[in-house]
Amino acid sequence: MAGLLILLATSTFAHRGGVITETFDAKDKITISTTSGDCTIKKSDNGKIEVRVDVDADPEDAIDAIIRERTKSLRLQEKIFGSCRGGSFWEISVPDGTRIQFSSASGEFLAENVSGEFEVNTASGDIEFIDCKGEFDLNSASGTVSAENCSGYFHMSTASGYVEASGVKLDFASEFSTASGRVRVILAESPTVDLDVSTASGRAVLDYDGNPLSGNFEFVCRERKGRMSSPVDFETEEKFRRHGERYIARTFTKGSDTPQISLGTATGSVTLKD
Repeated sequence: MAGLLILLATSTFAHRGGVITETFDAKDKITISTTSGDCTIKKSDNGKIEVRVDVDADPEDAIDAIIRERTKSLRLQEKIFGSCRGGSFWEISVPDGTRIQFSSASGEFLAENVSGEFEVNTASGDIEFIDCKGEFDLNSASGTVSAENCSGYFHMSTASGYVEASGVKLDFASEFSTASGRVRVILAESPTVDLDVSTASGRAVLDYDGNPLSGNFEFVCRERKGRMSSPVDFETEEKFRRHGERYIARTFTKGSDTPQISLGTATGSVTLKD
């Protein structure tokens, strides 16, 4: 079936089958919601928003790609009717400073070379940022959440997946965490803001990648359950109870008592590399 564009209202479009491209003036916010559809965000070269969506479904009328335009926002939605194979793929070019919200069950999200405010949530889909700047609030249940050569504020978490941050620069206090998965944070430079890296039962690694250690470093784990590793000898040790369990906290200070660098686990392991 050839691509079908249905004009539902002056500000709403539904697309079924094939590829379509729409261009809009800059907006404050774009919201994207899919079940299995993937999304790629790139930087606009003309200050406008360009939405390219490819709908490939069997049967062909099983998926609608819906675009709703408002004065200051766009809402993009993948709507599935019954069981089908295939899905939708969204490629969106945006001006710097756009607020992006994306949610999906199994869809994947990729952003490259763009600055903005990002809130991304998936169940099993992977989330990836490359050469981006801004605010990153990224969460997945079992997918991989990654940031490469990015700077700004970070809140990156998974339940059982991986958190991978490489070459990141922290402009604001940030947090990287997982429940049973793995966290690995490689810093582009020594942070001057607070940083929390944690896992409940998985493995967490904070790597300064040759940058100097500076600040107050605190390691926390369950006594005789969790494991902690540091290239610097600990200076203090304290035992306490949390949720009825016995925990141990060890600290050392290098250069200054700020920022606060925290590495925590319950029954997993936390490692600091210099």
